[in-house]
Amino acid sequence: MLSRIWRAGLAVALVYGLVPGGLARPAQVAADGGDYSLDFVAAAPFTYDRSVGGGAFNDRTIGKSADVVESLEGADFECGDIVTYLTEIAVDDLAVGGSAHTTETIQLDYTLGAEATNGTAVGHIDVVGVAVNYGSVVNGAGAGGTDSGMNDDGGSTATLIAERFTSGATPDGSYPEPQEENLIATIEIDDFESFETVILRFDVLLGCGSATGTGNVQAKLSGKRVVEADGEPFDDSIPGGAQTIPFQSLSNEPPVAPAITVVKSNDADKDGQFGDTETAAPGVPVTVTYQVSVTNDAPDPVEIQSATDDTHDIGGSTCAALVGTVLDPGQTITCTFDVTFVDDGESVTNIFSVTASNENGQATDDDASTVIIPELLPVIVVVKSAAPSVLPESGGEVTYSVSVSNESAEGLVRCPRPSRWVARIRVPSPSSSRVRRRRRM
Repeated sequence: MLSRIWRAGLAVALVYGLVPGGLARPAQVAADGGDYSLDFVAAAPFTYDRSVGGGAFNDRTIGKSADVVESLEGADFECGDIVTYLTEIAVDDLAVGGSAHTTETIQLDYTLGAEATNGTAVGHIDVVGVAVNYGSVVNGAGAGGTDSGMNDDGGSTATLIAERFTSGATPDGSYPEPQEENLIATIEIDDFESFETVILRFDVLLGCGSATGTGNVQAKLSGKRVVEADGEPFDDSIPGGAQTIPFQSLSNEPPVAPAITVVKSNDADKDGQFGDTETAAPGVPVTVTYQVSVTNDAPDPVEIQSATDDTHDIGGSTCAALVGTVLDPGQTITCTFDVTFVDDGESVTNIFSVTASNENGQATDDDASTVIIPELLPVIVVVKSAAPSVLPESGGEVTYSVSVSNESAEGLVRCPRPSRWVARIRVPSPSSSRVRRRRRM
């Protein structure tokens, strides 16, 4: 196991471009008894599952989502991922030249950086798979999903015959301690015949150690030779320089966990300004607009996984649509939802929660907001009048009228007696002390 597997912490900035010296595609090299053309590339990283490796050479279209690349970007990989390398091996006529042969076997040496040039503990730590790219393969463009770059009789095999670190230590799938400069692997491929083209695939585990920082690493086809011809030992080098795939600005920093901030507010008083606690105008029903903002505080993008209110249904609102939104570092998104209150005399506090995640983990934050619905007190207006309002002389009859009006937003419960009273009072003459009142309903 890796001593430190940071599943999203490997920021291997392997910049796509030319290899050193401006070499866009390696030149052909010749071996005695036949010509070998070798082309060392990496499988397009967006075409295969980097937990298992894969890919196809096909017609060598360059691009992350195409066939192959001539360098790799570490942002596309994580410590513990597998990177797949491909080598196209094309053979001319083996029956001509200094030594005429029917079949040959070759060996290829690969020197793979196990640490960055400045000592950062990140790089290749183990070759975990070697094969000729036969059959249906990931991203295969040939018939039945085969690698269309293959053109042979189907008889070649590939074998990892040696693997060691610079010190001679044997890889065990964990980052070496003490650190090693390179991982060196030798692969043997047999049954080469005239005019065949074979695609070699090998998968390498990436790992991180304890020394953090940023630096450069390389993957290099460093040696090549013919070792067997027609079943007999044969020793002849395949000329040509090393072919290198650059890894630039590898970063072995611990991953930064996602972090978000949620702010919830409301505009209960309908002044256009949202606050943490607001009071609505008297009277129900009343509709209150809530506002929620979510900010990504992490240095990497996050995706919102859930957004919920612990009291109110947000279905159909812009807040419900938050789920699935990807926020870039520092980005804030704002949403709203409406709630209708039907009861007065209450203070309602509720919480809005958001969960977001990325490859470094998950973050949750929440915030509360309070709406105060004031109690609706009864309001009545009493009007009393007299007819006539002036008596020209002592004596006579006056009628008083009293009306009661409900000025509240809600209905009132009437007292046991009617709300309208009419009274008639006979005003006695100065010599009379009798007063007669009559109440009329």
